[in-house]
Amino acid sequence: MLASHFGSLPLRGADGRPCERKLVEYPYQLRMAHMAEESARSLCDLEFLEAKMEAGLVAGLADDLRQAAMRFGPDQYEVYIRFISTITHLVEDDKTTVLQVLIVGWVVLVK
Repeated sequence: MLASHFGSLPLRGADGRPCERKLVEYPYQLRMAHMAEESARSLCDLEFLEAKMEAGLVAGLADDLRQAAMRFGPDQYEVYIRFISTITHLVEDDKTTVLQVLIVGWVVLVK
């Protein structure tokens, strides 16, 4: 199964850079495999979020969340989607601020 394959890839390569292939494919493959719990877990994982941010994929995160909400229902994602969607364009170039925003959004989501 492709979701398992991408899930088994490391978040970072040997050089410490984020593995963009995993960051893009893993959420998609989880959706296609109807793996709602795993999808929520990965999209709310701080290491995953930080890697997405470092790879410049913050806008993709908002899209991942929207797509997951459409596939699995908005209950797990709705607050976070609105939060990320609202601020993404404001802070996309400031990586420190993006990480802070992701952490605040994560805290809101898991409460």
